[in-house]
Amino acid sequence: MHLRHYSSPNEQRYIVRILFIVPIYASDSWLSLLFFTNDQYYVYFDTIRDCYEAFVIYNFLSLCYEYLGGESTIMAEIRGKPIE
Repeated sequence: MHLRHYSSPNEQRYIVRILFIVPIYASDSWLSLLFFTNDQYYVYFDTIRDCYEAFVIYNFLSLCYEYLGGESTIMAEIRGKPIE
């Protein structure tokens, strides 16, 4: 639904990236089980999954910043300035 109704790109960009962790994680886990032999290919799949997981955490924090109005607004709030 976020891709069909792309009305707020600043926020939906992060939401779509976060939602893509489910198919990436599932396909990575399936490939890790499929290639779980003496070749040790599953280590490479786990590395890709961990890197994307870190990317999703970064996008979640960026989405939180976007919801709160950006980094400058958050810093102004911390300093005690009134927010418009």
